[in-house]
Amino acid sequence: MIYKLKREIVANTQDKDYTYILTELSNKGIYCFSPRDLRTIFGLTERQAYEAIRVLKRHRLIAMVEKGKNLLLGFAPGKVLGNPFYIATSLVTPSYVSFRSALNFYTLTEQVSSTVYVAATQKHSEVKFGNYAYKYVRLQ
Repeated sequence: MIYKLKREIVANTQDKDYTYILTELSNKGIYCFSPRDLRTIFGLTERQAYEAIRVLKRHRLIAMVEKGKNLLLGFAPGKVLGNPFYIATSLVTPSYVSFRSALNFYTLTEQVSSTVYVAATQKHSEVKFGNYAYKYVRLQ
């Protein structure tokens, strides 16, 4: 079964038809992924994974959030890009939206900020993507 699936993916990548990868990631609910994830899920070689990412970027079906992290936009990019809290928590795990951003989410404040604050157990630098800046605060 796995061999057949791998053979089908390799055939699709050789035909330059990457919609299969897009559909499978979407069906599995994986919207933030790395080249390693593609290799693990689909059994691709490193070269094939990077080629798939390159083609998907060129067709604007994915966007690079930071080095090694790609965001699946698919055919409805507004759905993914419209949720900055999902993007923020996908970059670092475990993490959760907190501080002023959480207050905004629960409509306890009317101030809308372009900075999303995230509490995480590991240190991570600030990421700017789209109209938002994502700041990670390390908790011990």
